[in-house]
Amino acid sequence: MVADRWHVLQLFVAAAQEARKRFLRTVPAAERPRLKEQHTLVGRRRHALTEGERRALDRLLAAAPLLLAEAYRLKEGFGAIYNRCHSSSMANDAYDAWLRSFPSPDDDPDSAASRLARDVAALFAGPIAAVEAWLVEVFA
Repeated sequence: MVADRWHVLQLFVAAAQEARKRFLRTVPAAERPRLKEQHTLVGRRRHALTEGERRALDRLLAAAPLLLAEAYRLKEGFGAIYNRCHSSSMANDAYDAWLRSFPSPDDDPDSAASRLARDVAALFAGPIAAVEAWLVEVFA
């Protein structure tokens, strides 16, 4: 793995895109082409979008299941670590806070909250494992 900022962020973009693809499989076939056109919005950082693209992204996230919105929020949150942290120790602290921001399951393993927590954890398991394996390099 290459541990530079761009390559690391691509792991998190891929997780968010996987949530988008899961959502696409649940919508009627007639709606898929329009939603497929918006695939780049999920992969891009919010601050890099135009105002019109932000509105389109907000509509997409509002229409999608909570999994996509959570995946996008977590992708953006991880990317923000690079933007606001100016030292390795700050980045490590921000990363720990980011990990704590994941949805938590509740007492009922079949509840919507527990399913969301499991699904989000599964989506981000690979990127998190990569960051953990290369923590020093990722936040150097």
